[in-house]
Amino acid sequence: MKNEDLVSYNVMTMGYAVHGHASQAMQLFDNMRKQDLQPEAYTYDGVPMACSNAGQVEEGLQYFEE
Repeated sequence: MKNEDLVSYNVMTMGYAVHGHASQAMQLFDNMRKQDLQPEAYTYDGVPMACSNAGQVEEGLQYFEE
């Protein structure tokens, strides 16, 4: 991404989640945290949804509990 800010990460993560690309959504989330960007409520909507759509319930619960 050219502009790596919280909004960009949220939109990309949600896009991956909606279209069933859980691994990409989780990778973006991890990259975001490595850049010291603080997740917000919208961020935490996308990652568990991606995990749920991919059948990765345990991973989704871990992100949800954060």
